[in-house]
Amino acid sequence: MAVLVTGTSSGIGKSISELFIAHGHEVIGIDRNDATIQSDLYEHIKWNITDYDNTPDIREPIEILVNNAATQCENDIEVNLTATIKLSERFVVHPNL
Repeated sequence: MAVLVTGTSSGIGKSISELFIAHGHEVIGIDRNDATIQSDLYEHIKWNITDYDNTPDIREPIEILVNNAATQCENDIEVNLTATIKLSERFVVHPNL
């Protein structure tokens, strides 16, 4: 199962990713910081999720998307709402299914 998790360098995103890995799932982690998870089942993409013009190519299909990346003090609407919607549309919503 391919799992895409945002905000994987620390906290809940890191823990969720490690849990999926422990159960044998491939995890693609996205974070604006460097990777903190080391596993053959983990691929890290260093990317700011609000940089829509440079969305990375991610192999599909993504079977689970965990929109975990968030902020409280920066551009919170852009990160917590807009980017969540755009990532969901890009990697999960498949109109041809």
